[in-house]
Amino acid sequence: MSTLLRMLPLLAILLPLSALAQAPADLARENQQLRQRIAQLEAEANRARQQISDLQRESARLQAEIDQLKKGPQKPGAGGPSNPDDQTLAPVPSAALASPESLLAALRAAYEKDFQGKSFDAKDEREQYLRLAGTFARANQAKHRGAIDWAIYISDINAPQGGNMEGMGGLIVQYQAVDPRSHKAFSRETHTLSLTQDLADRLLPKRNPGFYRLRGGLVPDLKVNRDRPAATEINTPPLVGPFVELRFTINPTSILPDASAPATPPTPPTPLPAPGTGPTGRP
Repeated sequence: MSTLLRMLPLLAILLPLSALAQAPADLARENQQLRQRIAQLEAEANRARQQISDLQRESARLQAEIDQLKKGPQKPGAGGPSNPDDQTLAPVPSAALASPESLLAALRAAYEKDFQGKSFDAKDEREQYLRLAGTFARANQAKHRGAIDWAIYISDINAPQGGNMEGMGGLIVQYQAVDPRSHKAFSRETHTLSLTQDLADRLLPKRNPGFYRLRGGLVPDLKVNRDRPAATEINTPPLVGPFVELRFTINPTSILPDASAPATPPTPPTPLPAPGTGPTGRP
């Protein structure tokens, strides 16, 4: 008993020291758990921001298409490459990513080659044709991705009709693709580039019409539409060939004024813009 009593002061010292030795380990474990939780929340926040940005771009694209359709029907055949007999237009470049018109022309040439001699008149032929159209769309969608460097003329920059796009995060840019040397347009069609508010503020802060250089990445979006065996009066989006529609997205990295361009705009566009591009842009 007396021995135990003599040990009590020593125990009184050792027990707090033991507790102090455990405290740093517990604190380190709690800090590690907090860091992991913070990293998890940051990742979730980044995913949410990306989803919001994607929804804003898609909303801008859809609103642009609605605005175009409200303006009335296109002339039959609108949305294709320019007329080579029209001396006010520049020849369409052969490189597929040189302009929107070049992309459409290249895809139409590839379609004509792949589907030459094929028919979809009979029901069984139609189903086989649609399967081949899907294969064509997937293959060419992957093939024609790439970087672009386009000379363009921006004719209009605004929020879409019927909605405050700036308030929800974006602008609609109407433009024509032009030859970088002559600054003539490749066609009379205009195209649409949908920008989120962040991109508009960063890449196009002055919002002025004029000649620019548009650089970025192009991603074709080829879709099979079972109900469009031929172009309709409202040719939106344009057909590559029976059942295959073309849209494309542009993810712009820069939109810079072209100091070498003339002050006058290129060949006037047709009254109704052809579908164009959107992220940001669609044809």
